[in-house]
Amino acid sequence: MKEEARTGQPVVIGELTITAIERVRVYCGASGVGIWVYAHKEPVSVVIDSPNGQRKIELTIQEPEGRQVIHPEDDPLGSSA
Repeated sequence: MKEEARTGQPVVIGELTITAIERVRVYCGASGVGIWVYAHKEPVSVVIDSPNGQRKIELTIQEPEGRQVIHPEDDPLGSSA
């Protein structure tokens, strides 16, 4: 598995510049008949630049109540798809 954090494309709205920081994970492997690759990208934080300074906002994931969510790392064979 390869994992890295990187910046997304900045969005400019008036005097504000908003840039997403995202985590990218790439999984790959080989089987008897070929290879497989799975990539997953998720937002980690947002950086807001304004005339008043720079602010970083950390993002968190909240699971919906009453629903089971299967994450790709918990379902490596993709059986939930």
